[in-house]
Amino acid sequence: MVTEFDNEMVPEAQAILDEFGMDVILTYETGTYDAATGSVSTPAPTTETVKMSPPVPIEMKYVDGDVIKHGDVEAYLAAQDLVNTPRNGMKVTIKGEVFQAVEASPLYSGELIAAWKLRLRR
Repeated sequence: MVTEFDNEMVPEAQAILDEFGMDVILTYETGTYDAATGSVSTPAPTTETVKMSPPVPIEMKYVDGDVIKHGDVEAYLAAQDLVNTPRNGMKVTIKGEVFQAVEASPLYSGELIAAWKLRLRR
């Protein structure tokens, strides 16, 4: 059930990133699975331009060299106006530099997803 808090926080997350975020390009590659042949067609990239928080380096105390690597950054996307659901493996282009999402975690305001926390890697 959508809560009053959802009704306030989901648009608020979008408003904050609309005002303070930066334009980035999300690129999703979506192939089609053919059950008869067991193969996946060549992915066709889908892109959308959205506002994202500026990326912030992950503190060294969290870097383990495996799951979190030196150079990984974190950033946030508002969920309200996204066309596609963020997912691991999507590309994020920030000021011409391409990153790959290695983790996409939903942040709930109650019943709804208000924002997405992304861990990105060059």
